[in-house]
Amino acid sequence: MPSEEQGPSYYAVLNVSRDASDEEIKRTFRNLAQTYHPDKHSDPARKADASASFTLLQEAYEVLSDPAKRQVYDIYGKEGLASGLEVGTTVNTVDELKQKWAKFKAQEAEQAASSSVASRGVYVFKFNAENLVKPYSKIVSRIPELTTVSLSQEMHATLTSKTTAMIGGRVAVMRSLGQNSMVLGLRHALSAFHTLEATANIGLQSLLSVQSSYQLSQHSTAALALTYQQGAGLGMQVSTSRQLSPKHKGELTWVVGPPHARAMVLGVTSRFKTFHTAIGLEVGASTTAHAKVAWKYDKRTTLHASTRVNAGGYQLGYQVEAGGRYRWSHNTSTGLGLAYGSQGLIMRGSLVHAEHRFEFPVLLTRDPDLKTVLLACVAPPLLCYSLNRFVVRPLWRRHRLQKVSLRHRHWQWHANFAHPFCCTDSTEGCGSLMQANRVCRTCTVRVVHCADQAPAKMLLFPFQSSNPVTTVA
Repeated sequence: MPSEEQGPSYYAVLNVSRDASDEEIKRTFRNLAQTYHPDKHSDPARKADASASFTLLQEAYEVLSDPAKRQVYDIYGKEGLASGLEVGTTVNTVDELKQKWAKFKAQEAEQAASSSVASRGVYVFKFNAENLVKPYSKIVSRIPELTTVSLSQEMHATLTSKTTAMIGGRVAVMRSLGQNSMVLGLRHALSAFHTLEATANIGLQSLLSVQSSYQLSQHSTAALALTYQQGAGLGMQVSTSRQLSPKHKGELTWVVGPPHARAMVLGVTSRFKTFHTAIGLEVGASTTAHAKVAWKYDKRTTLHASTRVNAGGYQLGYQVEAGGRYRWSHNTSTGLGLAYGSQGLIMRGSLVHAEHRFEFPVLLTRDPDLKTVLLACVAPPLLCYSLNRFVVRPLWRRHRLQKVSLRHRHWQWHANFAHPFCCTDSTEGCGSLMQANRVCRTCTVRVVHCADQAPAKMLLFPFQSSNPVTTVA
């Protein structure tokens, strides 16, 4: 049993004992659900209380009606359910259990720390590899040249439950030229629907802005921003967004001033189960249209393609990009893409970890031919496949085999060594520290013992998820 639980026990919520049967739990839930259903109350205050109680009833019934979840709850409590622990289906060693629980507690600590102080940043490193792809001289160096570095980072700290402070900085260096600035901001929630934010950008081009955001309804929001920049004067921006349907969202932005920045922006995004799309149009000093589609190939891999057309004055710019992203863990992913447009052929690599994003655009050539385009399309995927096939997978299989071997030795020890047994029929006369048909606290292996006969001996098989087969010794 868990030593501590957050909130009332699920058994107390349903008003049943810990050894209650499935039928008793089901019958009690139905009776309580009829009493606490929100539709049974007309008074707004009572309806809100009934809705909260009904949600808790559903949560308790979902856990106690599932034998696997109920078993995890009885041993580890609500924290075990949140961490995804399982019992009786997989056999883990003591060290693996400790590592799993330590990982869960570390994630909890990380989330608690990130909720008070959050850091995010974008770091861009641009390279020029034209001398590598198409060298104009034999004596010139073919090592890609780092041409531009742009760093932007912000830190958000929660001062009170309604106030958040922000401090950040931006640095950009292009060859021998550079500029930097500091960003200070403060955000305060005036109410549950209204927030006010003030930001000061201090540098060569200082900028002051004040933005007010308001939630008009459950599906609509609006924002008004006022800016002042030395040399440009006052500016104003009005934006609104609305959830058009459960899968579609629309956004509209109108930049009223300053005069050189006047524009109207319209965008629509759609999110489905395996893919999402985004289209946008900006009309102002220059007209830009863009479209993007992303397809979730599997749980870790996402493929994407996008196009952008920009028309300003007598110049026309375009860019077509295609690539993919692979998620290594919950917080880390890498991406690789290829873009072709008026600026040339560019390969884009990226690394995302938590709220920090690293981008590595590499200019291959400004005047690509068919051979260069085909080579750029084939070489990166082939390189990624080779690394995954001959480096990553062998290392992962080796690590997996070591874990399986350790588990197998633990199974054999558990099957042949004297260990506390549990009784499958009744707890009387068992002499065990465990309850009937429970799981061993040491290694989560389900063990059995007959009260009238000799201890049973388990026949354990690797990768077997069903209940173990037993024979009487």
